[in-house]
Amino acid sequence: MEKILVIIIGAILIIIIYYLGYLLALRIKKKEHEQKKRVQVCPRCGSTKWQMSGLWTAPFGPPHHMCSECGYQGIFAEVDKEKKEDFKKKVRKK
Repeated sequence: MEKILVIIIGAILIIIIYYLGYLLALRIKKKEHEQKKRVQVCPRCGSTKWQMSGLWTAPFGPPHHMCSECGYQGIFAEVDKEKKEDFKKKVRKK
């Protein structure tokens, strides 16, 4: 019984460590994007306000974003900061 309890606690600790590492990686990635000359833009509304979504799918596939403005979830377009307004105009015409 004690061995099973130790295994369960170990598995829980591994999950917690994995989750914390994932959150740290997301924070680092978001900071890198803020410092770059390129920005990720929502393909539906053109917003640059987003957050990561898909906690368990990201390590196994492309990262997905969730738009804070319109709620779109998926892969965002990456454009130069200077061309961001042009992209927004094209998106809003659709």
